Amino acid sequence: MLALRLLLQLCYSSLVSTAFEQHNAGAMGAGGALGAYLARSMAITELPQMVAGFHSLVGLAAVATSVSSYMAHGASDPVALTATFLGALIGTITMTGQPCWLANHS
Repeated sequence: MLALRLLLQLCYSSLVSTAFEQHNAGAMGAGGALGAYLARSMAITELPQMVAGFHSLVGLAAVATSVSSYMAHGASDPVALTATFLGALIGTITMTGQPCWLANHS
């Protein structure tokens, strides 16, 4: 709770100058509070399910990052396009546990 309190103070202090930085600090505080709540509310025997759920969120974040990168920069560079494709593919596999082309057929 002390870390959350310090993060919220930082969010509204003069150390964080831009609105973007304040938004990021607030999002980190909200994510930290949600994570702390989930960690306290789950039994130790449910730890594998919690880790799997968090890994699914990481996969979703990878897909969202890849899609937004493609939307922002397009397909001008073959290396960036390959990295975007692999990020979306690996993120989809991480999120669902299977390749995206098998999602509807298993």
